[in-house]
Amino acid sequence: MKIGGALLALGLLLCSPVRAETYVLALSWQPQFCEEAGAKKPECKIQQGTYFASRLVLHGLWPQGGEYCGIDATQEKDDKAGRWEKLPDLALSPATAEALKELMPGRQSHLDRHEWVKHGSCSGLDPETYFARAITLVRQVNERPLAQLIGSNAGGKIAATEVCRITARDFGPDGLRAVSLKLTKQDALQEVRIFLSRTDKLEIAPGSRDRMACRGVGGRQISIDAAN
Repeated sequence: MKIGGALLALGLLLCSPVRAETYVLALSWQPQFCEEAGAKKPECKIQQGTYFASRLVLHGLWPQGGEYCGIDATQEKDDKAGRWEKLPDLALSPATAEALKELMPGRQSHLDRHEWVKHGSCSGLDPETYFARAITLVRQVNERPLAQLIGSNAGGKIAATEVCRITARDFGPDGLRAVSLKLTKQDALQEVRIFLSRTDKLEIAPGSRDRMACRGVGGRQISIDAAN
């Protein structure tokens, strides 16, 4: 009985959501994503005009410290194989589903199901709360100077020194350690990633390691792709 009870407790511990101390909010620059993905992605077929070249969109909200919490082996296998259409429908509220249609265009490829299975399952939240909070965070970022700088330069380039300056002003002293840009080999913007200490507020995680690497950037230029 004692051994059985210990094994049960261990099983429950392994399946429990991780209590993360930090999270990464990953925001995509959709024109660059579609430049690389091409027409094979359904969300890229609606990329006409300037909408997706004026704001960042949601890739994911990632608790740091665990993946696939309490997810059965079949779902994990399907997710890793890219068979996201086989993952369970999240049954989100109409309001949240409509907001994701705008702020997470990858939902057309079932990105939301993938993000929930791999990351959201470790957040300690239910899918509705998890995505509702992610939506709020995306909207808050898009209202701030860094996102506006990016959007206003679609189709052009931004000096890396300017991005660093705006990031420091936008997010405070910890901003340069908590915000990173994912770039292509040609220095085109793919994503903005922000280390957060919580999911219900845009609060920078203290003590994050140096992510922006703003020293010695010299005359480096970051390209901001425009929508087709």
